Amino acid sequence: MDCIFVPAVGSAYLTAWCAALLLFSKDEDGLPWNSPRWQKLTGVFGLPWETDPGASDDAPAKNVPSWNVRVANAVKVFTQAAWSLPSKEQDEYITTRVIDNNALGRSAWTTWIQKESKNWKINTIIDQVLVTQNASPTAVLSAMRVQQLPSAEDAQIYLAQNNLAVELFGEEAFIESSDYLKPVVGNFCRTLLSHTWNRYRKLNHRELNKMQKGIANVGDKWKFMVENPKNVTAKEIKLFLRELRHLLLLLSRYNDDDSKKLVSGYVADLEAMLATLMKDASIGDPWKIPKPIQDALRALASREDVEAIAGQIKVSLENVQMSANPEPLELELDDNVDLKGWKEGVEELSKVSEESLWTMLGFPEKKLPFMQKWTDSGATIDPWSAEGQAWLEDERSDRLPLKPRWHQLVGIYRMLERAFEGKPVLLMDGVGLGKTLQVLGTIACLTFYRNHYSSHKKFPGQFADRKFTSPDGNVPDLPYVIVCPVNLREQWHAEIKRFLAFATFDILPYVGRFHARKTWWETLFQKSEQPKINRIILATFSAIQDDASICYDRAGKAEMGKPLESARFAKNALNTLFGHQYTLLAVDEAHAARKHNVAHTAVRALKEKAKVLVAMTATPVTTRPQDLYIMGQWMGIPGFDNFDEFSDMSRQINRASRADSKALRDAGAEGSIIRGMLSGARNKEAPSLELPGLVHEVMQKMRERFAANVIRRTIDSIDYKNEKLFGMKPYLEHVMEVRMYEWEMEMLRDIAKVLVQENPIASIDTRKNFYIEFRRSILHPTSNPKTDMDFPTIDSIEAWGNHRQKTVKLDVLGKIVKYHLEKDGRPPLTMCEDGQNVIPNKTGLADDTEYAECDRIVIFSAFPSSNRMITSILKLHNVSAAEMHGAMSIKQRQAALNSFRKSTRNHGDRVLILSAVGLVGLNLACANIMIMVDTTWSAMDDEQLKGRIFRYPQQKQVHFYRLIALNTPDVFLNNIAFGKARMMLTSCRATV
Repeated sequence: MDCIFVPAVGSAYLTAWCAALLLFSKDEDGLPWNSPRWQKLTGVFGLPWETDPGASDDAPAKNVPSWNVRVANAVKVFTQAAWSLPSKEQDEYITTRVIDNNALGRSAWTTWIQKESKNWKINTIIDQVLVTQNASPTAVLSAMRVQQLPSAEDAQIYLAQNNLAVELFGEEAFIESSDYLKPVVGNFCRTLLSHTWNRYRKLNHRELNKMQKGIANVGDKWKFMVENPKNVTAKEIKLFLRELRHLLLLLSRYNDDDSKKLVSGYVADLEAMLATLMKDASIGDPWKIPKPIQDALRALASREDVEAIAGQIKVSLENVQMSANPEPLELELDDNVDLKGWKEGVEELSKVSEESLWTMLGFPEKKLPFMQKWTDSGATIDPWSAEGQAWLEDERSDRLPLKPRWHQLVGIYRMLERAFEGKPVLLMDGVGLGKTLQVLGTIACLTFYRNHYSSHKKFPGQFADRKFTSPDGNVPDLPYVIVCPVNLREQWHAEIKRFLAFATFDILPYVGRFHARKTWWETLFQKSEQPKINRIILATFSAIQDDASICYDRAGKAEMGKPLESARFAKNALNTLFGHQYTLLAVDEAHAARKHNVAHTAVRALKEKAKVLVAMTATPVTTRPQDLYIMGQWMGIPGFDNFDEFSDMSRQINRASRADSKALRDAGAEGSIIRGMLSGARNKEAPSLELPGLVHEVMQKMRERFAANVIRRTIDSIDYKNEKLFGMKPYLEHVMEVRMYEWEMEMLRDIAKVLVQENPIASIDTRKNFYIEFRRSILHPTSNPKTDMDFPTIDSIEAWGNHRQKTVKLDVLGKIVKYHLEKDGRPPLTMCEDGQNVIPNKTGLADDTEYAECDRIVIFSAFPSSNRMITSILKLHNVSAAEMHGAMSIKQRQAALNSFRKSTRNHGDRVLILSAVGLVGLNLACANIMIMVDTTWSAMDDEQLKGRIFRYPQQKQVHFYRLIALNTPDVFLNNIAFGKARMMLTSCRATV
């Protein structure tokens, strides 16, 4: 099937790229073609024009199968001719269209590079390097608070050339035993960065012109509606909203004052329009828009028009909200490293009873200090608000006791032990086991221990005879720091309030950029009236990286990411996190620092300022064994500071990877490592591979070094009674690969073309925002107003089955829901070969256990604006559904949850449409089936989402269905569900 969309790269850029690579290939050391890293990226294992001696002219070329020997020799002659020219004449000679004696070689070279370089993903690597260096277009525009990209020099992008060289060529990029790039490498990387930045600036200029035209068009249409209210039809309003929607997508990417002011004003207008339509003043103030507009909205004649216009408004508001999250979307395409073999790390506590643990902790009353007594399993209240506190104190509410479970007490005790020993902890517990509660419980205990020691000159429980790692032996009066990704900050904020009692701690958000936080310590931090140890600084990775870019320089290779104080450190440190000390540093999703990047520098430097370190992650190593080594470095675990060992390990892995790639290629695999691994699975003559055995050996050695610092339990772990922690059955995951109807694909192609034209730089480092518009259309193309179509009104399931606007995702969704609600415990469904119908899985088993509760289903829909389409299809199957999303009030959420939880086989809403993963602490264990209509943005979100139903006290068999539309961004965003190698092959023609 044709590609839906590939962001265009200008011919001038490709021409420059062809010339730069050819000239680089003159290097006497054989770069770039002898670099293992470059070979892995390109799948080319030697000079492209190299031929075997004696090979016939028609035989395939040795390293470029698409050439024959005659063409390869022509390329070689052309190459030598270009190299022999004076430097000022080389570029023109390489890129000329004049027909001369070397036209065949020139054409073959440029055609091959233009075709193959798309597969090499060089542009993606450059983008990622610039993002890591905080030098991406969006980062530069945001930091400088301007709309127009400055020059490459002013943006200081050339500071990224060393990192780019490492990503492209590895250690071979440097002069031996030094931190200096080989001149030819430096020139090549600088050329790539220069041409890339010039392309970005042209795209930025084009986008700004469109933005100004959009502002004028929106203003004109608004003025017309105000001055001609009687002539305002539903069509006019839809046209206005379409223009505004596109304009907001553009404006939301800019951080300058003018853009932010415009966005704020437009959002207020949209909220007022929606409040008028829905007759709900809680959404916005209707009187913020002129009365003629109000009158026009109230005069809409049909329910279909009201729903369509309300849907458009909701879509625009969603876009603005999602655009506010600056976290880049990462699409990792290497294969995961197996994490089997890790020990739990708490074996010596495995037989300690719960009562003994309470005594060892020093709390015979069996209650953790500073913790809430009650909790709301529905996560619908703010526990620190007056309303929330009253609800928790009300015996008539649906509150539940908040009490840590046995394994959580074990985790807290082990972290306290390591804290007193001055050793870091890597907390790797699986989903649903409560890592957050354990960290906050440790913070609460340390705070209590300080107060207890001050009064009694000793610590409670098993720690009575111990001293803390501080001069006076007590836990210091210093704040705590929790670092998390931007998209988990709200979750952490809510979890702290959920677990810690009101007024026991102050939560101090540390977000944004350095220039906006210069007075943070004098204002927000000093305003807190709590003792320092009762203050929790909640910082984002973006914020600490911004601080680190001010305070630290990039370390050389031998220092392996060690923070080196910059010339600006002395002046600015006290205005950053790096100028202060802390009792404990907790880093969530700690694998973000698994490479020698700014995030690594930041957490490594911050770790030196804290007495205690807790790193939290379920995936400390994702694509390379080196990830785990680097994790050990920044965490300060012994045995991970040997540069020679690290370099030797990298060389061995690169050599084995190179050898395996060649072996797979010689055995008939398609050439790349990723595809070769798949071919090996099917090829009976597949060669034995070196890399898996080497990785196993390396991982085993590193696991032993981590052993004393790891806590890792899973759902299969057992407690001191030899019973499973929760007694839950492992969940089952079903990837439903749906093939869209041809009419859907045509619509998506058209939408994609328009999006590419209208958003020329959206894919640079705001991939998430770029995909929003397109992804929403995958459920049904009418979700995008560019189609100028409304979602159809369908009266029956028969009419839907024959409707020309039927979509596969909605159809399959309805069938799955109907099937599972007809009878409890049914075996799972699978897709037919056509990718458009479902059948029971022959290998699936029914759950015949009798349960008191009926089966219930949660549907995850990322976009609340799409819910009306989902509910429309469910109604055709006589299924009602409750909805729950972040924009709902507390009462509305509680009502939805009550309807869902209290539903029976014959009454109530047995389906809940959940449109916000961030509803932290939401316990939906009353449901056992989840259908993911949309994909989440990351493994973090996916883990949180699954944890809504796969959690205590779940007893049923849990099923997760993922609806993945092939040849669309669904495939890439579902890298969590797909094996990454298979995902790459499945989507080789899909949107990237």
